[in-house]
Amino acid sequence: MRGLTIFMLILCGNAWAAEERPPLAGVQNWLLLLNNDLEAPVAAQIAGSAHDLVVVDHVSSQPGFSADRSFTIVQQLRARPGGGRRLVIAYLNVGQAESYRTYWKKGWRIGKPSWILGADPDGWQDNYPVAYWSKEWKAMIAGDGGLLSSIQNAGFDGVYLDWIGGFEDSNVLAKAKREGVDARAEMVAWVGEVSRAAKARDPGFLIIAQNAAPLLSDASYVEAIDAVAHEDIWFTGADSGPQGDCPVPRTQGEVGSSAFLASLNGPCRKAYGRDAANAMHFAGEAVIVPMLQGAQAKGKTVFTVDYAMEPQNVSAIVSTSRALGFVPFAGARLLKEYVEPN
Repeated sequence: MRGLTIFMLILCGNAWAAEERPPLAGVQNWLLLLNNDLEAPVAAQIAGSAHDLVVVDHVSSQPGFSADRSFTIVQQLRARPGGGRRLVIAYLNVGQAESYRTYWKKGWRIGKPSWILGADPDGWQDNYPVAYWSKEWKAMIAGDGGLLSSIQNAGFDGVYLDWIGGFEDSNVLAKAKREGVDARAEMVAWVGEVSRAAKARDPGFLIIAQNAAPLLSDASYVEAIDAVAHEDIWFTGADSGPQGDCPVPRTQGEVGSSAFLASLNGPCRKAYGRDAANAMHFAGEAVIVPMLQGAQAKGKTVFTVDYAMEPQNVSAIVSTSRALGFVPFAGARLLKEYVEPN
């Protein structure tokens, strides 16, 4: 019976793929909810919401959840109140191995296998940058029976690719140098492989890439994706610190300026001093927005992700993002709690 159940899920998933999907261009409100196992009350809250698109975890890829759990959740989330449906997108980390996934094997650790390269530089536990050009990693994610096919069989409309910016990680760069490969070129190629594998099974399957805005200058990369999302354009949070409402410098001239530092509240100022890699140390709007507009001009939908909870900050994010023709999301950095449409 178990084999029959899984077979039926695959058939239903493929049937769903044939349904007419709402166009990305019609998305006005969206939800990013990743650190949440989508228990019944949360799933019901999302299902009853006005969100046009939701990005959630493929919970069946975690030990302890049944193979059909994601299928059931996706089916629930797709149906909108009063008829019609929303887009349901699965989170997929293509640049890091996650020890809480079912693909993780006993005994794995940094250096074993050799393509697991180090700890997450931002302090996220159980996440490990990988040499994403490794054949074993690629097969595990995008090969036959891999995580990507599991996501598609569960009925998701697309994937939200994270850690594409892994080509800039120090451990990744060191490994690439030792192996004589170009980390950036390998990431462009890898995203292309994921896209082709997904669309070979379902031509309408959506590929949404998070961050890595410099890659938007590469024509083959832009061709492989349907949309781009970018964090920390106007407001950010910090590791083990404030969950949002820390302003990001808008221009290069604001970076490190006395006026910018004076704009930070106590917790944000503390986080600024503790972490030189935080977004408060880099220009946001003036640098990132033009790159996003380049993708927009090529027909790609642009989503923005900022971390803020104060009403005035959320309002500023939403109005500025929408004025640019982007689709905004604002919430707490942990992405653990449901957020009403902005």
